[in-house]
Amino acid sequence: MARKKIDLRKVKPTKRYTVRELAGTLGITPRAIYWDIQVDSLPFYLVNGRKRIWGTEFIEFTKARRQKHKRYTKKNGEFFCLNCSDFFMPENKEITIEDYPLRKEQIKYGTILLKGVCPRCGKYIYQVSNISKKEELEQMYKIQK
Repeated sequence: MARKKIDLRKVKPTKRYTVRELAGTLGITPRAIYWDIQVDSLPFYLVNGRKRIWGTEFIEFTKARRQKHKRYTKKNGEFFCLNCSDFFMPENKEITIEDYPLRKEQIKYGTILLKGVCPRCGKYIYQVSNISKKEELEQMYKIQK
C-alpha cells in the first residue's frame, strides 16, 4: 500500500508534537508515526512518559527519506536498461545506430535508435536520438556498423 504524501508546510518547526497531534496535523494515522519511530528511527523525546517529536526534526527526517527514495536520473550519455531498471553507459562505449522505423507518423523523420550492451547484465540497452546529433555521438561513443 502506498504511503500518503505528507505536506510538510503543515508542520511548525518550533513546535513539539505528541504522536497523535502530529498524526492529526498531517492527516495520517498515529500508527504511521509509530512505524517511523520503530523502523526508520524517527528521533523522539520522552516527556512525562509520552513521546514528543520536534517539528524541525520531523521535517529533516522526512526530507532525508524523500531524498533517499528519489529515483536516480540519467546523466549525459547514459542508456536505460529495462532488465536492471537503472541507467548505464554502454559497455566499452560501443553503440550501433539504426534507423528508427516510422509508425503512423508518431515519430519524426530523422529519429535514430542507439543500441548498446548493458555492462551489468549483458542485454541490449536503447536510447532514441536525432540524426542531427550524430557528430556529437561519434565523439562520445565508438560507433559499430
